[in-house]
Amino acid sequence: MTKGVLVVAITSLILHILIGWMWGAAGAVFGGWLVGEKGWIVGLIGIATSWTAIIIYSYVSASYQVLEMARVVGELMGGLPPFSTFVVTVLMGALLGLFGGFLGSSIAAIQHREKV
Repeated sequence: MTKGVLVVAITSLILHILIGWMWGAAGAVFGGWLVGEKGWIVGLIGIATSWTAIIIYSYVSASYQVLEMARVVGELMGGLPPFSTFVVTVLMGALLGLFGGFLGSSIAAIQHREKV
């Protein structure tokens, strides 16, 4: 399962950077398909990891701008602290990964059923 998480994290990170954030789910679908039954866990952890890596990279490369953006978004969300913006972002990515991994494992189960 660890290899599946690594595959999802790397695949979704590459797709996120090259094509856009919504394509990161394709990495979760692929990882869920590779792992099979526990694909939803792989998708959840993999995309949460890759989105956390993107946030960390953004913070390291442009600390002031990222913190200011988080402050503004927190204010728009009802006066929440800036840190909550990062937590909500990673949780939304994890949710996207969960559903993508579940879809991939469902596809693998259907393919396995057709072979039997």
